[in-house]
Amino acid sequence: MTTQIETLKPVTAENGIEFYVNSDGTEAGVSIAGLARLCGVSRGLLSEMFSGVTRTLPEALKPIQEDIFLKSHEGIKGAKIVTAKVATQVIKYYACESKAANATARHSLDKFLEIGFTSWVKKVTGFSDSINHYSLNETLNALLADVRSTNQNVESLTKEVKSWRTVKTVADNHMKGLNVLFEEIELAELEKEDSDYILAPANERTWSVTEWLAQEKGILAGGLERGKMLGLGRAIAETYKTLRQQPIKRGYRIINGNQAKVAVYSKEDFPILSVTFTKFMA
Repeated sequence: MTTQIETLKPVTAENGIEFYVNSDGTEAGVSIAGLARLCGVSRGLLSEMFSGVTRTLPEALKPIQEDIFLKSHEGIKGAKIVTAKVATQVIKYYACESKAANATARHSLDKFLEIGFTSWVKKVTGFSDSINHYSLNETLNALLADVRSTNQNVESLTKEVKSWRTVKTVADNHMKGLNVLFEEIELAELEKEDSDYILAPANERTWSVTEWLAQEKGILAGGLERGKMLGLGRAIAETYKTLRQQPIKRGYRIINGNQAKVAVYSKEDFPILSVTFTKFMA
């Protein structure tokens, strides 16, 4: 039976290294060029080392020679993705064992060891990612009824918005002073909403709802009506706050040529966005 190959889009880190992770987080890897940079060696050296025809693995790396690349995933245009296990072993080799051992590889190894230790502690203490994902899915299922209720209210909310716009239009034409009051009310509401947000760290990779729609659903900016987009954004925000029990993060994005703060989410929040989107659009 032929294994179906899934194409993954690379996520480029600030240092230009391309990493890959599949949708459910069970597979991760790095490009050959990215691994070469982590190891402080040339891409050509690793390409030759990994070549299926002239594979010349050093003795210390012989145990990994059968599973160098992800078998069920590839990058764009068929790019090979080095597995997490192999990447770790190669980095360790160039940090400690190779004649070409260097400071770049040692720095990379230190970083991976630090992150790996944290993951190991979570596992031995019972705080595993699998348990977290299970709990998240259970909570999401419990929220589906609330999401359906939200969808049922969208139509009536749209009618209220139209009525409100009519009132503002009349006020624009005949009661200028009243619109000053409207503006003060809107400003107060915005300030109240701002209290439910925190600013995302500058070095954290985040996605706005618009960016998530483009990457995960293929819906480009403007692909949804403005009313639906606003409704979806609010539904996601409310679901996030209910699940996470913490303020929503905001990040700076360019909107209509101006810098603005918008709600942003991390990779681990994608299940929340996905379930909310599915139920909202149903």
